Amino acid sequence: MIGASVTKFWSPDVTHVIAATDANGACTRTLKVLMAVSNGKWVLKTDFVCLLQEPKLFHGFDFYFVGDFVSAYKQDLINLVVAAGGTVSTVIEELLGCNTHDQAAALSSRVVVYNLDPPEGSELGEEVSIMWQRINEAQELATKIGGQVIGHTWLLESIAAYKLKPLGPSLVCS
Repeated sequence: MIGASVTKFWSPDVTHVIAATDANGACTRTLKVLMAVSNGKWVLKTDFVCLLQEPKLFHGFDFYFVGDFVSAYKQDLINLVVAAGGTVSTVIEELLGCNTHDQAAALSSRVVVYNLDPPEGSELGEEVSIMWQRINEAQELATKIGGQVIGHTWLLESIAAYKLKPLGPSLVCS
């Protein structure tokens, strides 16, 4: 499943213990659970194993980053998207060439990401103008490809909660 070794007995190289829990989330105080706690190891509910078998958070989503990003930060965001099961298009033509007959599927799967962070050293009036430029550029592309627009913080918030935050117009003006 994930390449981990499974053992029935405690040993110092154990990194995680998976324990059954009751309705309140409490687990039985077995030797393995107590050893894990004593040694600072992870104790996980059996639900975790089920979660590993589900598609990842961004499965089925294709992201395109538009506009100004600090290069290293953009790469970090791309790595997060891929780790969460999404794909990243780096060439606009890839998105423009993918005409889909299912507009609803395209709308929910193609996502144009713009940078919500103001440029370093810019003044307030300048920041607002730049943000509107970014939003308009992202919206123009999203309209061409039949996708949604999000600020980059949507990615971070969705991953942090491990739940997709709503896609929609409210995110365009955040």
